[in-house]
Amino acid sequence: MQNNRTFHARSFFVIISALAVLVLAGCGTPSITNLTAPSLPPNPSQIYTITARIKPQASNVVEGSTVAKLIIDGNAHKMTMIPDTPGIYEYEFQAPPGVTELRYYFLIEYQVSNIGILRSRTDYSPLQVATIVGRDAVGLSSNRGPAGSRIAITGRGFTSHDNVYFNDSLARSIYDSANSISFYVPDLPAEQNYTISIGDVPGKLVIGTFRIDPGADSGSAATVIHNNPQPAADTTMATVQTTQQGGTLTVSPSEIKIRKSQTLVLKFITPQVVQGAPMLIDVTTDIPESVIMPEVYVQPGSNVGSVTIEGGRPGTGHLYAQMPGADKPLVIPVTIQPLN
Repeated sequence: MQNNRTFHARSFFVIISALAVLVLAGCGTPSITNLTAPSLPPNPSQIYTITARIKPQASNVVEGSTVAKLIIDGNAHKMTMIPDTPGIYEYEFQAPPGVTELRYYFLIEYQVSNIGILRSRTDYSPLQVATIVGRDAVGLSSNRGPAGSRIAITGRGFTSHDNVYFNDSLARSIYDSANSISFYVPDLPAEQNYTISIGDVPGKLVIGTFRIDPGADSGSAATVIHNNPQPAADTTMATVQTTQQGGTLTVSPSEIKIRKSQTLVLKFITPQVVQGAPMLIDVTTDIPESVIMPEVYVQPGSNVGSVTIEGGRPGTGHLYAQMPGADKPLVIPVTIQPLN
């Protein structure tokens, strides 16, 4: 009977020890730090960068044996280490159309060496959630005008597939960026208010109300604009060009140096106060994956337009800012440094 009790006690101890080893081997560890923001702005490509800091806690990790994976939608994607940033891994995830939330976790596999004996280990993170902030419209650059006028809609989350509607009538629109879409006021009955919406059935987003005023030439200008992809008879723009031709656009700061995911407020200063409609400062870049920023507008009654720039993929390049009527763009050096 005594031997029986001893056997049961030893068996119980062995089972408990084995369970403890299994639990410790499979549990999540602080070796993985998610560096991805919980809220992600939408983009036309629907590609989102998932980033993590990977640092196995064991002191005897075999160099070069670490493999980091992103587990999302039941699929494993091998992550790549960012050059010159040891321990920082990323993956460019192509989200399916219509997805508004990403649920994922990280898994790392590595080897440890103990007295020359190699053992494989696996760590994983808790479940992570990132929300894709959907389409949002700030408003119209103007709420009335004659047929043929070019009007801008500002906001975020726009795509080249979006359409602009006057009630149920389709207007000709131009995709400027994820933050701006322009349209030409259609030749509809004047002196009436129309509901402006963007998107497509059934996902229309109501922007506001626009009133069509009578045109000076009984609608003939509207016909010319509808048939010309880039009309030259935009009176608002012509006035701004004439006003701005004797001055210089300036920017503060004159050079951008930030790290990935850091932000900086950039101010564009025009030589004169803007009159009439908001002025769009045309800003382009030779490193589009490194700079995240909205459209730049200077509002009427002001000569300063401010935007917040966020650092994207590490790299060096330039911003090219040009106001209407300027002979050449203002060149702004940009350096996006990697995370430490």
